[in-house]
Amino acid sequence: MFQRVLIVLAKLILRLRYRVRLIGSAEVAARGTSGILFLPNHPALMDPVILLAWLYRPFAPRFLADEEQVDRFFIRRAARWFGARTIPDTDRLSREIRPRVEAVLAECIA
Repeated sequence: MFQRVLIVLAKLILRLRYRVRLIGSAEVAARGTSGILFLPNHPALMDPVILLAWLYRPFAPRFLADEEQVDRFFIRRAARWFGARTIPDTDRLSREIRPRVEAVLAECIA
């Protein structure tokens, strides 16, 4: 319920700045709504928000997110509400971090 309210609010706010056209989602959903990989077409921080707002109802996507980008009060909570999986920055890949990244990726694959 709370997620739906956030989605509606996000769409209203996003429409002030972006014109989003969702084309072909019905055809994709007709083949099944799980096991689909949605990729933004550029690394803007708003792309995951736009994808979530427009794809949440038919697909309920879960996101991979950079731990440092998500580590802000409201963003952290929203990421948890929508089931985002966080991974540490791979530029600083160390022996402690590698198993965490591999576990999250294995969860995504499963």
